[in-house]
Amino acid sequence: SSDLLIVLMKKYLFTLLLIFSFITPCFAANWYWIGNDEGVNYFVDNDSVVKNQHQAFVVTKLVFPSGDYKIIQMRMNHDDQTYNFTSLYEYDSYNRMKYTYNYSTGSNLGLSIHINSFTEAVYHSLWSD
Repeated sequence: SSDLLIVLMKKYLFTLLLIFSFITPCFAANWYWIGNDEGVNYFVDNDSVVKNQHQAFVVTKLVFPSGDYKIIQMRMNHDDQTYNFTSLYEYDSYNRMKYTYNYSTGSNLGLSIHINSFTEAVYHSLWSD
């Protein structure tokens, strides 16, 4: 029964990942400022957050002093305080797409969240601990 639960959880997570990989981040409308570092402002789209006590899927935005920005879809793991990116979209200050990248399921899994980083700001915007 515990093996069945693990299989069902993996299918659920895979389905969520697929759903988020097809979301076009430019439709995000509820950006919440969560911090900055050296002129780069960090935002989370509150409307995109899907979370439970163990993990979250979220769309983030980094705005650079030049006006260029990145939209990053990511998964955060609450239990071991790790993250991974699922996709990245880079735009210039005129909203023209410069670059896009979809991360494979096996890449960048379980990256550690570092103190005073963008990912730590995202983590604390999701969970209060």
